[in-house]
Amino acid sequence: MLCVPALREIEFTPQYCDEREASAADLFAETPRWDAIPGFASSKAFRRRALQAIEALLAAHQGRRIVVVTHASVINAYLSAVLSIPRDVFFAPEHTSITALHCLGDLYAVRSLNDTSHLQAHWPGPPEAGALTACSWPLTTC
Repeated sequence: MLCVPALREIEFTPQYCDEREASAADLFAETPRWDAIPGFASSKAFRRRALQAIEALLAAHQGRRIVVVTHASVINAYLSAVLSIPRDVFFAPEHTSITALHCLGDLYAVRSLNDTSHLQAHWPGPPEAGALTACSWPLTTC
């Protein structure tokens, strides 16, 4: 097992927001990039960091299967970069989901995206009508 610091979450510095300003969700919906929201690091730099870190792991283990456990924003950044998707977040990975990518040189093939079938035996099923459910989404600023 190896800890790769470059695979950390995107940097964020809380900012003061005037309540008359657009919310973080509105800003992100209008311009789907992290750096459209005050306080977030550069989208370009974050994508580059995620891409370089995972590509370095692939290069160090050519021809071998590797497993990377990381944050949703890193998964989105890497997949967006290799699949040429302009959005910083194009899907919301479930906690503990598995995304499998096959790489051969400069060719990439997504084998599975956001797979949670391994959780089926442990999943209690949908919540009862009227029950409260919790979700975690990092955009709780402004």
